[in-house]
Amino acid sequence: MSKAPHTQLPEGNQLTAQDEHYRNHMHDVLDLLREVAPVYKDNVFQRYVVTKHDAITKIFRNSTVCGRDWEVAAEGTWGKTVSPRNGKFGMVDEDGDKHKRLRGLVSKTFTAKAALALKPKLDQIADDLIARLKDRESFDFIRELAAPLPTIIMAEVLGVEKKDQEKFKRWSEEWVYICDPDISPEMLTVAREANANLENYFAETVKARLAEPKDDLISRLLHEVDEGNKLTPIEVATICLQLIVAGNITSTDLIGNGLVALLQNPEQLEKLRAHPELMDKAVEEMLRFDAPVTEIPRFCYEAVEVSGQKIDKGQTLTLSLTGGNHDPAAYKCPHKFDIEREGPAHHAFGGGIHYCLGVHLARIEISVTFTKLLNAFPVLKLAEQKLERKAVPTFSGYKRVMVTTR
Repeated sequence: MSKAPHTQLPEGNQLTAQDEHYRNHMHDVLDLLREVAPVYKDNVFQRYVVTKHDAITKIFRNSTVCGRDWEVAAEGTWGKTVSPRNGKFGMVDEDGDKHKRLRGLVSKTFTAKAALALKPKLDQIADDLIARLKDRESFDFIRELAAPLPTIIMAEVLGVEKKDQEKFKRWSEEWVYICDPDISPEMLTVAREANANLENYFAETVKARLAEPKDDLISRLLHEVDEGNKLTPIEVATICLQLIVAGNITSTDLIGNGLVALLQNPEQLEKLRAHPELMDKAVEEMLRFDAPVTEIPRFCYEAVEVSGQKIDKGQTLTLSLTGGNHDPAAYKCPHKFDIEREGPAHHAFGGGIHYCLGVHLARIEISVTFTKLLNAFPVLKLAEQKLERKAVPTFSGYKRVMVTTR
């Protein structure tokens, strides 16, 4: 295992996507941490990085001890220096009764049945995008398919007008830099402006839907009632902001990462072509192998022991989803892409009470995209290029993926 260019255990930016070595050799770094210090204290950003699958699973299951409310964080830790930048992000940053109330109201609109009802729309969007590429000998998969498909479907679900879809994609991409622990003042301004633009747009849209409901998610959320409880207009606007960011960035990266995994493992690609009934298992392996979200935080509400190490109340745990998903104690040959893999559930969608609401839609998006892509292009290969990951902390995806069809 190559440890260059770092001669000691990495810390600070060396453990974020801003660092070129970490960005391009993440598994080398995380394998080293898992072996030497599976609960690793990053003294620069004052957090503990957890890389073992079983430890992450236990933390997910114990939200009363390790949760998402960063207000409990000790001064000087990640939870007080990075997490508060954008204020409370709705139910994402809540636990207990507050989270239960919000999740209960929102989850009714994100059932498997609701996601399946969107499949005809997804089929049509994918067909339209692929039809434009049929006669092309090469194209950028990210720009032509992975980026527009999630944007279009999420915009249609929320009721965002077509003329606004491009700026929503841009605002989403700018917003994610809020996750950079060492963000420059200039980029922090850009990220906050993007957040303000999204907040203002949805506040106005919610106001319009209150006056004149439509057949879209915003209208349904505004009128959803659970045991006398309703979401407030501000809560609905915040949920929409979460969905447009998560539905755009993570889905684009997931589809792009999945394609690269398939094309870099042609024997797995051919197996999937020969056995399309393996698509569901292939989707799960794409999620495990190269998840679009690399890590998520938890904050210690009380002292806790993780993998034999005591962590004080108020400390931040950075749960490395990528590290857990490639833990050899959980998965045989974890760095191998295997669409028939057996093993425990992956952590790509998080876990516990904060398990991703959009799992059903995400899985259908991936399945539709790859089913139609492989049917449309009997030959699909990576073009000669240097694949570059985006330098966006917490998220992982490619800038562009050029493919050839001949």
